[in-house]
Amino acid sequence: IAMDRMLTEAALRRVERDLNRAQAVAHAGSWRLDVRHNELRWSDEACRIFEVPEGAPQSYETFLAFVHPDDRARVDREWKAALRGGTYDLEHRIVVKGRVKWLRERAVLESDARGNLAAGFGIVQDITEKKKHEDDIEKLSRFPKENPSPVIRVTHESIVLYANRAAVPLLRSWKCAVGKSLPGGIGAVARRALRTKSRQSAELACGARFFSFEFAPLPEHGYVNLYGVDITRRRKAEAALAKMNAE
Repeated sequence: IAMDRMLTEAALRRVERDLNRAQAVAHAGSWRLDVRHNELRWSDEACRIFEVPEGAPQSYETFLAFVHPDDRARVDREWKAALRGGTYDLEHRIVVKGRVKWLRERAVLESDARGNLAAGFGIVQDITEKKKHEDDIEKLSRFPKENPSPVIRVTHESIVLYANRAAVPLLRSWKCAVGKSLPGGIGAVARRALRTKSRQSAELACGARFFSFEFAPLPEHGYVNLYGVDITRRRKAEAALAKMNAE
């Protein structure tokens, strides 16, 4: 029995090391908030994201103090809504030692045996680089031919009007080309963006690679611009993290 316990403990330590490594690769930590006692516990990677000592006592208020002043009211509002049964899934900024970081947070609420709210468990991911890429795309969109990321322009009927060099392999993988219609699902997102006059986003596959696309409508001209960024590395890291969490 003692040997079995030792093997089990060794296996658990190995899983914990692998999970911490997966979180570090994905730049995504986890946290648990004891709602009744207001005790917040961050994983090692979450501590690295917030740049605090591992194991340091935390609370909801100490977390909220990190949130960017312009985002604090929204984050607090979303969390309180989640406590009433809503969803907690948002992007916001934090300020760490004078530097601004962007985070993506998702959480689920847990109840005790009596059905009373007991805790919240969530994932926090550092998406600062992703936001930087989006900003770069916005700047480079003025020069689509020079843009190293895909840029595509389509009509209100999802007909491709223009594709820069980086977008050609994607069109080929979608069995599409300039003058042809985008595939059904992608075309539907473009049409919705134009119909609602609001930006849409989608993650699309191109063979073994993945791209995050922003669909920017220009209703006055009757077309939609698609700006893409390669997120293959992030998707692989997220898959590794999901696998470790499942284990």
